[in-house]
Amino acid sequence: MKIGIAGAGLAGRLLALACLQRGWDVTLFDADDDRGQTSCGFVAAGMLAPYTESESCEPLLCALGLQALEIWPEILKPLSLPVSFHRHGTLVVSHPQDTAELVRFKNILDRKLTLSHSDTTILQAVTREKLEEVAPGIAPIFKHGFWLPTEGHINTQEFYLATTAYLQQQNVTWHPHTQVKNINPFQIELADATHEFDLVCDCRGLGAKDAWPELLRGIRGEVIWLQTSSVTLECPLRLLHPRHSIYISPRTNHTFVVGATSIESEDTSEICVESMLELLSTAYTLHPGFGQARIIKTLTQARPAFSDQQPKLMYQKGLLKINGLHRHGYMAGPAVIQEALKLVAKGKEALTFPELLLESEETACKLS
Repeated sequence: MKIGIAGAGLAGRLLALACLQRGWDVTLFDADDDRGQTSCGFVAAGMLAPYTESESCEPLLCALGLQALEIWPEILKPLSLPVSFHRHGTLVVSHPQDTAELVRFKNILDRKLTLSHSDTTILQAVTREKLEEVAPGIAPIFKHGFWLPTEGHINTQEFYLATTAYLQQQNVTWHPHTQVKNINPFQIELADATHEFDLVCDCRGLGAKDAWPELLRGIRGEVIWLQTSSVTLECPLRLLHPRHSIYISPRTNHTFVVGATSIESEDTSEICVESMLELLSTAYTLHPGFGQARIIKTLTQARPAFSDQQPKLMYQKGLLKINGLHRHGYMAGPAVIQEALKLVAKGKEALTFPELLLESEETACKLS
């Protein structure tokens, strides 16, 4: 089966890997080069935190995230280059004056996940001793928090490097620096040629705005990379705040990603002063070891999102569309791709993702 994929960002790469596993012939088209460094997936922090994200997202995304946590090891297994993937949990804290945010967080998760008071496999209330164990040297003002032990994180830039190498090793036909002019069932049209396939897949993110009947818009995200040997952190650390939620996600070589802003804008220019000050002051407040950290780089991107902030699939014979992963690409992406290929196999046309899940017993949201 010949598959043409427009867009080699996170969704396009995940789809290409899944198609190769099925023995299909894959061709990629992308406006970027084969490293994908202008992609949202390259910039992302890569937190795999479905329970933590339940605070601000629908149960559908939590269900997808739980599926994806189990799928990720299988995705990474054939790759020849290493990709850091860990399930060391997530630590959630708030400033003492914002303790109400921790209470609100717990109440939301209790309601959405129907947690029992004795269930500590998903959510554990922790005191200073546990905070110090998970995040040694965390600022002494933090006395309480929550620990979500089953969540994880992945090194997104290592994933891009490894998938580029693997897809090239598998002799995938790759058209970098290529603008797709038009997409139709069975056809990808360029300025100078039209390519025919058994199935065309549109994974162009914001580049596919005109291909969707509802509004697809960009949400600007900004991150800062810091490096310091004064901080030891094996899991993502999230600070709850009345206005925003900021996280710190660890990388190799004493490096940390601090993010992420969510701004209604498709501007991908350099990070703004307000965001820079907010992210850096938060990092220093959380751990004094960041006071002497070095700023390695800053990155920005605009993530594709629909009005309900949920991913969507559309399928008709010869054409599959995947979009709207927003800030949940790594958390939910592998499960979205899995469901997309089920949709193709069934031959069901014009179903959006939430409708498909509601019809599917296999993907029913059983979170309790």
